[in-house]
Amino acid sequence: VVVADGPNWLVANRGPWDLVLLDPPYAFDGWPALLGGPLVGSVAGVVVVESDREVDPGPSWNVGSTRRHGSTVVTLLTPTD
Repeated sequence: VVVADGPNWLVANRGPWDLVLLDPPYAFDGWPALLGGPLVGSVAGVVVVESDREVDPGPSWNVGSTRRHGSTVVTLLTPTD
């Protein structure tokens, strides 16, 4: 388990990873850069995204499921390849 600034850590440490949990502050608006950049090609399993809204992961990801729990939205992503 690594507790760190996700985008910076992901750029410095390439995978492959089986499970990535992303739970940034709800005001985070860098999803396109994060999901379109350092995670592409580095995930061999699942990315779990927690946000206050649905996240468009872009073309590199399949959305496995999206669930709303109160004001929280949890989305499961897998790589398209």
